[in-house]
Amino acid sequence: MKGTTLLLADDHLPVLDHLTHMLSDEFEIVGAFGDGQAAFEAASVLKPDVVVFDISMPVLSGLAAATRLAESVKPHASSSSRCTRIRTSSTRRSTPARSATFSSAGWEPI
Repeated sequence: MKGTTLLLADDHLPVLDHLTHMLSDEFEIVGAFGDGQAAFEAASVLKPDVVVFDISMPVLSGLAAATRLAESVKPHASSSSRCTRIRTSSTRRSTPARSATFSSAGWEPI
């Protein structure tokens, strides 16, 4: 039985299809979207356990969508704390891989 729900967002259809296929055995995929705004709106309604955003997407970037989503979900004192992490990588040598975490202070490098 798949217990963890997952929402995916990537504007490259082959990547989105591959992620959906690769993760569907372990997770219940509740949605797959091609832009950050649609993914944010769906995540706000569907409330999946995990959301995977591509960093650079049309309409609303993955970072902006993740920030909005994290700010809109205020954990209650009795609920477990959630951490949002982003890792980027690039095939270009001039663009190093980066990681960041979202907290009440905003995005911070880790």
